[in-house]
Amino acid sequence: MKHFFYVLILALLFTSCNTDDELHASGNNTHEIRNVTDFNRLNISAGKNVRIAYSEHAGVTITGSDNLVKHIRSRVSDGELILDYDQDQIYSEDVEIVITVPYFNNLTLNGKRTLSTHGKFNHTNYVNIVSHGENIMTCTDPFTTSHVDIDLIGNGKVDFRTLSSQDAKASITGNGHIYLQTTNALVGKIKGDGHIYYSGNPQITSDIKGNGSILSL
Repeated sequence: MKHFFYVLILALLFTSCNTDDELHASGNNTHEIRNVTDFNRLNISAGKNVRIAYSEHAGVTITGSDNLVKHIRSRVSDGELILDYDQDQIYSEDVEIVITVPYFNNLTLNGKRTLSTHGKFNHTNYVNIVSHGENIMTCTDPFTTSHVDIDLIGNGKVDFRTLSSQDAKASITGNGHIYLQTTNALVGKIKGDGHIYYSGNPQITSDIKGNGSILSL
């Protein structure tokens, strides 16, 4: 009987701790402008909707429920903007993040988020894009780079067909979809049932393990 009592108490304590750690959007919106230094790499693990817009100046604006926004950390380390939560369990997220930057070389999105880019960013020699999880990433307006490397791990979609490149690498581990535009060469790797769609007339090098495919648009 004592053993059952102790188990019951532990279960109640565990449930209470989990409930306290869970964050649900309060609906009381707040708006914050974060002070950041210049960056050209982005690693994002916060925000339901993320918008990256061209600007001559780097900036971060966060809008959403006050009880969520206050837990979002924003910092720049060695030219990399890192956005994440200081809590593990976030539910019913309603946070919108606007990031301004003149160009970027690396863009990583983690979780289950929607991200879009807007504007003609400055030309760069390379752009690396990584999606971990079930993200939807879309490049809205045209801009250029010499080389693009897209790595999708999980499901979701990376649609950067308006980013023009000379050479491209695309890799899918899972069931995701990648859309891109390249002219000279495309190296495509798929593990799973993912699909890579391309425009242009590149020379194709493929490595497919599973039921995935590499198809011309």
